[in-house]
Amino acid sequence: MEKRKRGRPKEVGMDMYSVTLSLGDRTYKAYGTTAHEALLSLKPEKISSKAVFTLEYNGKTAAFSKNVFMTRRILTNNMSALVFGRNLMMRLK
Repeated sequence: MEKRKRGRPKEVGMDMYSVTLSLGDRTYKAYGTTAHEALLSLKPEKISSKAVFTLEYNGKTAAFSKNVFMTRRILTNNMSALVFGRNLMMRLK
């Protein structure tokens, strides 16, 4: 079974999801074929402040702000990332 690659692809097409995580003055970007995959590929060093997640897909954007506890849960727990990714996709405008 082939291992899936994560992180920024060589060419970012219009059918790729882009997730931006803003933690204070730091910003992290990740790309994936699904919002769930993009969320799991985010790897911040330390989470110590309120976070703002921004999802972009085909020119549409959605933003969500989360506290420290929920941010850690989303970035480490597979099921939480799946549910949060679906919530972000439903908010795309």
